[in-house]
Amino acid sequence: MALVAAGCDSGPAPAPPPPAPGPETARPSAPLPPPAAVPATAPADFLAAHGLQGRIGLIAFGSLRDRLSQKALETMATIPAAGGMPDLVLAAVAMADDAKAVEAHYGGFPPPFPVVPDADGALARALGVGVHPTAVLVDRAGRVRYHGPFPQETHLYDWVDALGREKTEPAPDAVAIGLWGPEARRLLDATRLPRLAGDPARLADFIQPGGLLVVFADVQCPFAGEAITDVKTVVEGLAKHGAATVLVNIGDAEADVRPYYAGKDPGVPVLFDVTRAIEKAWHVDEVPKAYYFTGQGALVYRGKAMWDNVAAAAEESLGLAPNAIQFSVRGTEYG
Repeated sequence: MALVAAGCDSGPAPAPPPPAPGPETARPSAPLPPPAAVPATAPADFLAAHGLQGRIGLIAFGSLRDRLSQKALETMATIPAAGGMPDLVLAAVAMADDAKAVEAHYGGFPPPFPVVPDADGALARALGVGVHPTAVLVDRAGRVRYHGPFPQETHLYDWVDALGREKTEPAPDAVAIGLWGPEARRLLDATRLPRLAGDPARLADFIQPGGLLVVFADVQCPFAGEAITDVKTVVEGLAKHGAATVLVNIGDAEADVRPYYAGKDPGVPVLFDVTRAIEKAWHVDEVPKAYYFTGQGALVYRGKAMWDNVAAAAEESLGLAPNAIQFSVRGTEYG
């Protein structure tokens, strides 16, 4: 079972440059970004108590009462059966009063990994987790190397393989994997693209106090077309809570982009990139892909254009009750 359902590949990548002289080395299909400061180190006592010390670990943070958290745990439970990642150890941290509450919740059928209660949120705070569900990948030294939504299966395999080939104690500037935290905020500021209407703009220019939804799409993929049609409805629901929405079209010629959107009128600003630069910088492996940022520019959702999932992330970041944000469109699980 894949961790994320396949959508439309965002298109053929340009030919890679000739390899540098020297011995051949394995290259993961999910590339590691440039070195960045590691956001945190997991508490040693937690790692030791749950078989994670000196191991590569995937830790799921969530709530026993949250539907998205439960879905994430169910997905993670399929990893041992899938095989192929013998170096990976799994664990979960749940917002629960104690072990008895966890046991009662699962009714004698717990997941095939430990589920640790975190009543006061100390473990979540130690690892900078503020939104549930969140996946945290730690290396053998206990350093957090990925922090964000559950990664695609292919990316997880590649990252575990890459971490497995590292030295036991990486340098303090160890490469952070994926897109999260300061890197995402930097990209918001650095991404400046032409608009279908108006002058070129930075994505950061569109952030509102309630946040910003960025939807990546193209003119070829039918699933992206569904998301583009949905956006006109989605923007209305988010605008009620002070959040903005932007569409970014990637990889298509301007001559194809303009007539396509002229007939769609999505009701939001449309930026476009005729190259593959934005696709690579933002790790957009498939379209449509949705990213939700808080009003302060923190990335709290990256994943499918499933609008209930986007709403849940927005609600938690805004301190709203569940289902406070509702859309009349479902979105697509592909992408």
